[in-house]
Amino acid sequence: AVSAALYAPFLYMYYATSIRWVQREQKSAAEMAKDKPVSWTGTGRLLKWSVALHILSWYMQIHPGHKILEGASPAVLANVGGALTLAPLFAFYEGVWFVGLRPELHGKVQNLIEQYTEELCQQGAPMRVCEELAAQSVPSENRLTSPHSDHTEGGGMESLAALTSKWLHFFKEGLTTEMNTNGAKEKHVPTISISVEGKVEVKVPHVMQNDHFIEYIWLLNDETGEVVAANKFDAVENEQSAMISSSGFEPGTVLRAVSFCNLHGFWQSEIVKVPSTEKDEPLHSKLLQLMRDTQSQINSLGAAEKHIPLTEVSLTDEESDATRAVKVVIPHVMDDSHFIQYVWLQNVATNEIVSASETKAGEEPTLLTTNVAAGSTLKAYSFCNLHGIWTGDEFIA
Repeated sequence: AVSAALYAPFLYMYYATSIRWVQREQKSAAEMAKDKPVSWTGTGRLLKWSVALHILSWYMQIHPGHKILEGASPAVLANVGGALTLAPLFAFYEGVWFVGLRPELHGKVQNLIEQYTEELCQQGAPMRVCEELAAQSVPSENRLTSPHSDHTEGGGMESLAALTSKWLHFFKEGLTTEMNTNGAKEKHVPTISISVEGKVEVKVPHVMQNDHFIEYIWLLNDETGEVVAANKFDAVENEQSAMISSSGFEPGTVLRAVSFCNLHGFWQSEIVKVPSTEKDEPLHSKLLQLMRDTQSQINSLGAAEKHIPLTEVSLTDEESDATRAVKVVIPHVMDDSHFIQYVWLQNVATNEIVSASETKAGEEPTLLTTNVAAGSTLKAYSFCNLHGIWTGDEFIA
């Protein structure tokens, strides 16, 4: 309704300007002819310039625009009515989107355009974009979405290169500037969980109905911007979530997930750092030694409310009760001279460190996210570079 209201003044402006020019042309013709009848074309100059400009515009659109730059046949050859009515409206909407209005509509329209383009390419349309899509496709046996991936769920069959290209397109068009704003957060925000073995899962608890579903999930390296895993999903009735999984990330890799709902746009997760695994003995040994050396000073230096770790425990899979996701957050500044340097979880029964992370100044407060065995009794620890080790109460995962 807003865009339509904005479009109406443009139509009126075109009409009023045309009438004014015709009246001016007829007035000039009347002055030149004196008492003789005046043709509806006036002096004829306006008609000649209009026809010449019209022909030039059509030529520029059809030959340099479509044939040379796009490598495609003009739409007017297939649908004259659409070319004369819908094309001006679409051009207007591009101006609306350019100034930042209706970004969710832009995403939906762009998605429909891409789907229609893929259908045309499958029908053998002679377009340059079809050659680009064909170059990005890979044999089905090689369609893992990431060099890290060991498993990907969903109906998508696009390569990582194609999905990366799509993400970069959305990013460059400015469609990802507003996230987590249009809909219910609990149904759209992706959650990242990391198992003790280092397997990363991204899940969105969203229905997958034909008219409302999660269409894309991207997993990004938040420091480099690289798409490290992704998938395109199809609507599947009775499915209640969309998920991708991947593994093989180096400890310390900072990840962020982004999902795209076909009705409610883009949503992003909190950033999560891949913790060290049980195989990272040097870090675990270092932390155990640090605990032994500073046992008498734990929770004694500085303000407790800024240093004691806060923990959140949640289910990792609605169909499994064997594991829990644990997130550790410390409400502490992360300045260059004062920051949390280490965060870790210890099994109280075995004194074993089940997960640990080395953090740096400038990082966000979510400092550790990992999966643990359900029922484990754990304690979370943090190490401040100025105020030593801090720990909270025991908790059961």
